[in-house]
Amino acid sequence: MVDHIFDIPFERPKEQIQAASFYNELRPTRIYVYGLSYFPKAEIINIAKEANLIDDTVIHRIEEGLGESLSLGGNVKRKEELFKKFSILFSILPLLPKKIVTFLINKKLYRLLPPSSSLFKYIRIFDLLFRKDIFAKTRFAYYKFFIMNRIKSK
Repeated sequence: MVDHIFDIPFERPKEQIQAASFYNELRPTRIYVYGLSYFPKAEIINIAKEANLIDDTVIHRIEEGLGESLSLGGNVKRKEELFKKFSILFSILPLLPKKIVTFLINKKLYRLLPPSSSLFKYIRIFDLLFRKDIFAKTRFAYYKFFIMNRIKSK
């Protein structure tokens, strides 16, 4: 299992391609993606401002403890759709054969992935249904409980 953090100041798509290639060699069972969260008085706040990831308004909110956590985690709103596509690639990478992932990376076909959170949810459900580890079984039980309660309440 691997945690991958986006929104590191000055990171470029090149670093995400390198990470995807590394994970494809490593073949983790799961890759979780998050956005970097900035904390008050941390030096990385100045670096993120220099990289134009955050501005004075966001810095003020962070310093006041009002920073939001976005869908991928973190408190930086990523503008580049490509990074959303990388998050989908990282999510499906453990489910795909190594040769297919290599092909997607080499031909830059990851750019065609939809940057959709709905797709991410379906990938997670697929992952939960077909993996036989205890974590997946626990998460599947949670989703089943959640869905059944939603159906009952309607």
